Amino acid sequence: MKKRILNFTLVIIIVLALVSVINVPTHASAQTVNPTASTVIVNGTSTAFEAYIIGGNNFFKLRDLAYALNGSSKQFAVAWDGAANAISITSGKPYEPIGGEMVQGDGTAKTANPTTSKVFLDGSELNLTAYNIGGNNFFRLRDLMSALDIGVTWDGATSTIGIDSSIGYVEDTPSASVPTRTPSPDPPSQESLSFSGTGDKVISDINLQAGNYYAQSTHDGSSNFIAYFYYGENERDRSLIANTIGKSSSVRLLIYSSRNI
Repeated sequence: MKKRILNFTLVIIIVLALVSVINVPTHASAQTVNPTASTVIVNGTSTAFEAYIIGGNNFFKLRDLAYALNGSSKQFAVAWDGAANAISITSGKPYEPIGGEMVQGDGTAKTANPTTSKVFLDGSELNLTAYNIGGNNFFRLRDLMSALDIGVTWDGATSTIGIDSSIGYVEDTPSASVPTRTPSPDPPSQESLSFSGTGDKVISDINLQAGNYYAQSTHDGSSNFIAYFYYGENERDRSLIANTIGKSSSVRLLIYSSRNI
C-alpha cells in the first residue's frame, strides 16, 4: 500500500450480502476489570459513574447513562424482558428509574462476564459488546453513543470523557488538546483500496500507520449489513463503518491511533 507522508486517506468499498449479527464475540470470556479513573462530563456537568476499563475501552452501566441523559433531547428508556432474555432501548422516551442508578462502585477490580442478552433499539437488534458486572449490564460507551447518535469526546490532556446530547455522534472525534497532522501543501497522490465479497470476513490484514482514513461502504443486498474497521488484535478494537438494512452507501471518517475511548 502506498503511504502519504503527512496525510493518510483510505477508501474501502465493501459489498456484503449477509452478515451474521451477534451480541458477544465468540471468544469473549470472563475477565478481571478495573474502574476507570477518567472524569466524565455530561452536558457540561461533571458526573460520577461506575465505569470500567475493558480492553482499553470504557464500559458504562446502561441504566446510569439513561438516568444521566433523562430529560435531554436524546433521552431513552430501558426495559428488560426476562422471558426473552432481551434488553429494549426506546429512543426519545423518558427513563423510569428502578432504583440503584448512579450508585458508585467501591473502587476495586471486578469480574466481568460477557452478556448473552439480546439488545434492541426501537425494535431493531443491535450488535453491541456488553459485560455483566455485579448484576448490571455495562456497554462500550462509543458503541452505545453511536447507536443513539449522541456526541462523545475524549480529552487526553485531562483524561476527560465528554457526553453531549446536543450534538450527534462522530467516530472517535479528537479534542482540541490532541495534536493533529497538518497536510503538506501538495500531498502525493493516494490510491484507494477496494474490497468486495460476501459473508462476515471480507478484508484480512492491511498495514496502516496512525492517521486519518475514509471508509466508503456500499451494500447491494437486502439483509442486515454491518461493517467494522478493526485496528487491533482484540475483537473490541473496532470502529463502526456501517450498520443498516438493505441497500446503502456511506462514508465514515476513521481516526486510527492508540487512543481509544
